[in-house]
Amino acid sequence: MKQRAILFIFILLFLPLGNLWAQQTQSDNGNGTYTNPVIYADFPDPDVIRVDFVYYMVSTTMHIFPGVTILKSYDLVNWEYCSNAVQRFDFSKCYNLDGCNRYAKGQWATSLKYHNGKFYLLFNWLST
Repeated sequence: MKQRAILFIFILLFLPLGNLWAQQTQSDNGNGTYTNPVIYADFPDPDVIRVDFVYYMVSTTMHIFPGVTILKSYDLVNWEYCSNAVQRFDFSKCYNLDGCNRYAKGQWATSLKYHNGKFYLLFNWLST
């Protein structure tokens, strides 16, 4: 118990308290520069396209639903949520986490395209 108290006092004295628990969630520094990570979240396998002056990004969401998250940005630094293209997969109780392990299975590596006023998504689906 004494060792824990000494460790806690050491942390309070030698580490900036604001940096101990807080984490940066905004990448835009407000002065024309940015700090990585640009998006402080898990968006693996991103695909980014530009339509006119707007960038759109889609990423892998695997077994998590709603899935196929789509974000948009006007500068590739500040991203905002648009929608989820897939609300759920209805062809297996496993996607409701009903007695099955769906971890690392589901939607992967989506490709986002735009043509003649419509957006198109193509993704791999791992079921086994």
